[in-house]
Amino acid sequence: MITDERQNQILSIIKERNYVSVEELAKSCFASQATIRRDLNYLEQSGLVHRVRGGASCLNDTSGEISSLVRKQTNAPEKRRIAAAAARFLTEGGSYFLDSSTTVGYLVPHIAKINDCTIITNSLESALHLSMSAKCQTYICGGLVQAKAASSIGGDAAQFVQSFNSDVFFFSCHGLDLANGPTEGTVEQAHAKQQMLKRSRLRVLMIDHTKLDVSFVATTCSFRDINVVISDMPLPEKYERLFRESGTEIIIAD
Repeated sequence: MITDERQNQILSIIKERNYVSVEELAKSCFASQATIRRDLNYLEQSGLVHRVRGGASCLNDTSGEISSLVRKQTNAPEKRRIAAAAARFLTEGGSYFLDSSTTVGYLVPHIAKINDCTIITNSLESALHLSMSAKCQTYICGGLVQAKAASSIGGDAAQFVQSFNSDVFFFSCHGLDLANGPTEGTVEQAHAKQQMLKRSRLRVLMIDHTKLDVSFVATTCSFRDINVVISDMPLPEKYERLFRESGTEIIIAD
């Protein structure tokens, strides 16, 4: 079992039971206690669990905001394929909004190859990487820094976005279900994305299959606001039908 899969399993167990000992986790994950301790130390440093003597407990964080360090490692091959498929919408001289999702973060190496492009983002990591490219002009939204998501949010970030227009908005979501559409763990994240949606000619949702049938507190937009959806595998029929009824192009990443 690779590290991120085991850590996801540990997180699920802790959330379900609130407190779990190292010994119990070792048995459940078929790993040594030393390995479990290293995993718990990493998860605590990432702000996901609270280490206590002999085990770990849940932080009781219901926002749905998971550390970007863990999110970036989760489903990485799928996210790379989605980003490669999204790169077809990049053109020389274009302007792009990028949200702070790790899925969109995998698009950054493709953007760095495009000449004379303008990037507006609330992702600290994407802004840092793109600032090193002479081919890109990168703007980062001001606002409150959210450590877990490595992004800036709040009124200042949303207001900053209103100064720009973009050709394409590349975004992902924490969850997607039929009743609520794309959702986020915080209202602030959803608000920043809503402003980017309003000022973009084309809206591209990049989402892997693990986000389906999951809903969080704040809805970002309706299905009709999405021009293109890119996923790592064919969508269930109920989602495909709704997207097609909304006039959304569906792309399955190879």
